[in-house]
Amino acid sequence: MPVPVVSALRRLLRAAGLAVLLAGCAGARDAADLPELPAVELAGGRSVHVSVSGPEPPSADLASLISASLQSERGLRLADSEREADAVVRVRIRDIFVADVSRQIVDPGAAFGRGATGTVLGATVGSLAGGRDGALWGALGGAALGLGVAVHESGGARNIWALKAEVSIAPRGATPAPSEIVARSRPAERREDALPDLEDVLARAIVNAVRAPSRD
Repeated sequence: MPVPVVSALRRLLRAAGLAVLLAGCAGARDAADLPELPAVELAGGRSVHVSVSGPEPPSADLASLISASLQSERGLRLADSEREADAVVRVRIRDIFVADVSRQIVDPGAAFGRGATGTVLGATVGSLAGGRDGALWGALGGAALGLGVAVHESGGARNIWALKAEVSIAPRGATPAPSEIVARSRPAERREDALPDLEDVLARAIVNAVRAPSRD
């Protein structure tokens, strides 16, 4: 393979490696990103009932997701009604809206594939037209064109969806003021695509708020 083509391929590999790193950073969710609710002490083995309401209902299994998470991670029993429960979790969905727009995310596999194809084709056509110099410029131009195609196919900027809700966690009979919480999704083009992530963030925040009683 001609030296100019090898050099161009090396540059492409560096670009693809950077794309992989950027994609990995964009997809990670740190624990600090999760919203917080006031902590509530509830011993394992106690029963809990979860209700979800509001003008903006998420998927029908949100209450089941929260209940199952509390059961498996906090050892709570599930009650069929508020009257039978030791504690009650009430969730009222207030709104689901676009909170922000993410930067463009390029799929690293697509970037490498399109870039490599463009490099080879560009080098081949360039060498026919202008020898070694033509191969070099053709390879670089082909790589740039291939990466451009990958960027275009990646779908561009995506929405960051947010779910605003009021949540209260309290022993049966108590009526504390609900806490407002805003859960944010990973980048998603449509609201339907973001709902599972929003529900998971909300359930995680509720589970994190329920803690075992301290032993003094």
